[in-house]
Amino acid sequence: MRISSIIRHRAGTTFVLIFFLIFLLCSLFLIPSITNVYDGIINRSENTHNESIVLEHLLGAVKRADSQNSISITSLDDSTPALSVTKDNTTWLYYCRDGYLYIQNSRKSDLYAERLCKAGIMRLYQKDNMILVEYVSQNNNVQNLILTPRSGIVGGAN
Repeated sequence: MRISSIIRHRAGTTFVLIFFLIFLLCSLFLIPSITNVYDGIINRSENTHNESIVLEHLLGAVKRADSQNSISITSLDDSTPALSVTKDNTTWLYYCRDGYLYIQNSRKSDLYAERLCKAGIMRLYQKDNMILVEYVSQNNNVQNLILTPRSGIVGGAN
């Protein structure tokens, strides 16, 4: 009885050891694939962040702006184009400089500007009552955003 119980114990231990070695071997083959998937996810999220976050900041600012004469294009002292957005009688300037998007109170110096996120190049064009934001990300991808001020009209015509 004692010899058979020892043999059964060794057979179970051997099976667990072989199963564990197979698991380790499969894991070693899967590590490069897992690493590639992880790197792809990280690269995709960084590209999405770099390409769309700047435009999301601008779009949110325009949505929160006052309804009448609230957005326009202006230039800073160094001729950097800026999007001027008025909210609650305070004018805020959004501009790209040195690889970042900044927000600045128009009454204060650019020393008090707040850095929002990494950014590329932002070009602003105005036609009639619309502002075209052409954004070139750090990856040289071009995206356009058309902004219009909110209307003060609450209801439509009958």
